[in-house]
Amino acid sequence: MLLADVTVEDLRDVARELYDSALIQVPGRGVDWAGFTEAPQWSGPSFGPEPLGTVHRSRASDAVSLAVGREAVTLSTPRGRICVRYDACAAMRVFPDGARHLIGFDAFVVEVEPTLYAKLTPDRMAVIDAAVPAAAVVPMPERDPDEIPQPAARRDGLKGRARGARPGPAAARPSRSTGHP
Repeated sequence: MLLADVTVEDLRDVARELYDSALIQVPGRGVDWAGFTEAPQWSGPSFGPEPLGTVHRSRASDAVSLAVGREAVTLSTPRGRICVRYDACAAMRVFPDGARHLIGFDAFVVEVEPTLYAKLTPDRMAVIDAAVPAAAVVPMPERDPDEIPQPAARRDGLKGRARGARPGPAAARPSRSTGHP
């Protein structure tokens, strides 16, 4: 097609398609004023009030946990949950150190890092490996030891927790791939 062949209707069609599928970020404010809807920041409920599976507490915060179930992995934080179902896993990055990063078709990401969660043993990781479709597995190279996440030190320590002090900051932050930084 030559530029001279492009019609106004062709341009309208492209503009409509762009409008319907665009991701937009405006620093410091929402985009509802422009007719856009904010992308979900948290997964909707899929398994009832509590995620099914074994629950692994964050080593940095009692308020954060990771559930490894037969159907999904779920990251629970005080602000909400992120769930990636194995049957809806677009890709799972597999690291030699044991980490698994699951990316759902809905663009939600759960990073399963054995260093960040208590009792996240190889047999629990095997549940994930067996459930994710082989076509979604992406082997990753070995990470530099400095790149392997380590839990943040608890500010309260055992004495603080015994006195009822609030837990420190969460070691795991939910990540959401939205096509922008």
